[in-house]
Amino acid sequence: MIKIKDFSFSYLGEDKKSLDRINLSIDKGEFIVINGDSGCGKSTLALCIAGFLKDKGQSVGSLTVDGIDTFSQEIFDMSKKVGIIQQDPEGQICTLRVKNEVAFGLENLMISRKDIYEKIEHYSKMIGIENLLERDIFSLSGGEKQKVAIASVMAMGPEILIFDEPTSNLDPVATKEIFKTITEIKKQTNITIIVIEHKLGYLEELWDRIVFMEKGKIKEISNTRTKKKYFSEKNNGNGFSGKSLIDINGLSYEKDGKIILSDINLSIKEGEVLSIIGKNGSGKTTLLLHLLGVYKPSHGKVKIMDADTRNKNVSELSRKIGYVFQNPNHQIFEETVLKELNFGPKNFGISFSEDEEILKDFQLDGYESKSPQNLSFGEKRRLNIASIKACDPKIIILDEPFVGQDDKNTEIILNWIDNETKKGKTIIYVSHDPRILSSREDRILFLDKGKIVADGKKQEVINVLKELSFEEFFLDS
Repeated sequence: MIKIKDFSFSYLGEDKKSLDRINLSIDKGEFIVINGDSGCGKSTLALCIAGFLKDKGQSVGSLTVDGIDTFSQEIFDMSKKVGIIQQDPEGQICTLRVKNEVAFGLENLMISRKDIYEKIEHYSKMIGIENLLERDIFSLSGGEKQKVAIASVMAMGPEILIFDEPTSNLDPVATKEIFKTITEIKKQTNITIIVIEHKLGYLEELWDRIVFMEKGKIKEISNTRTKKKYFSEKNNGNGFSGKSLIDINGLSYEKDGKIILSDINLSIKEGEVLSIIGKNGSGKTTLLLHLLGVYKPSHGKVKIMDADTRNKNVSELSRKIGYVFQNPNHQIFEETVLKELNFGPKNFGISFSEDEEILKDFQLDGYESKSPQNLSFGEKRRLNIASIKACDPKIIILDEPFVGQDDKNTEIILNWIDNETKKGKTIIYVSHDPRILSSREDRILFLDKGKIVADGKKQEVINVLKELSFEEFFLDS
């Protein structure tokens, strides 16, 4: 089905090989998992198989699908054979309404209207987006967008499905649903499935083989199973007695007649670490954007260091608050990694000379002259965080900072959080990874349908979530 022989690939303008002498054969109906450190070439390999990089670089060796050289075909023709669900759902959204997005590929294949409606109904139910079909796509949460992307690709019925970290933006409940869907596809069809994933625990009973990559090469191919991975346990001091830096009183927020947040009351202190969790669409990002002043309360008040956000613009608040957005592409502005790192300090008039040290801390050394757009998703995310560190803000907000990170880089970010709090910084982060939540003793806030339903120490929150049947947010001890 897929035959790769002595295959290497380099992006245009780069001497370094993103893929280096890859040899791999995948049979029809096989379930393959690809794992490896962030930036090791996993996504590049997937894009080469799908035919997306035909004019994006230089290739050596051969890569064929059903005997067809993917670099000799147009993407339209390859899409009939290979469907790819990318890590960043916005990178493959083409329309404005969910229903139209699921139909988009089918319309391009000139399928009859009747069949299109039948496929929309079938795959929207399979993925669990039937209640979103009339929604504006850009009103959806990141996780909801990913579900739409999955349904859109699956509806086209390709012979090969490639999932590039399909659950990276999904909460644990939705993650379980997606992997259940992938399991059903494996059981009911003979489709070849390739999944690029760090969350191996969900897949260990499914794969026929697992491919481990390292620095553009295949390091090992195996069918062995893995053990649960917990990160090193830390207690960042619940009940920290510093002064309050963030005070939210009676915050409610409405948009287009819909209540997004309802009666939020919250105080966050200097040096405190707060982990915000909840299902996709529960209001987590909306709450965070209120802290930066992007959104203003419909009712109630939000105060940052005693300043009412209603009276402050985003540029004023951003001098006190470092914010890493959910999508790393939304805050990349420069043409090289080094210039991007210096973008914030330059605009804020901050004297800064630690660029080499910071890039090394976040595993980005050697990338100084590389375009940020050519980094992997995980590398872009670490560049975002490094850029915030360079500005040295008092409050740091991280919206899903661990997405796209392998275990080593996740540990690096966690250690950085610990070090920043020792300096008296206040850290707020959103995470969907049960391994992180189970290993930490940070203060945890659980949002559900725009309301705070739990706020406290880990075990207190776990007890509440068990009552609400949300056990998936934590691993068993």
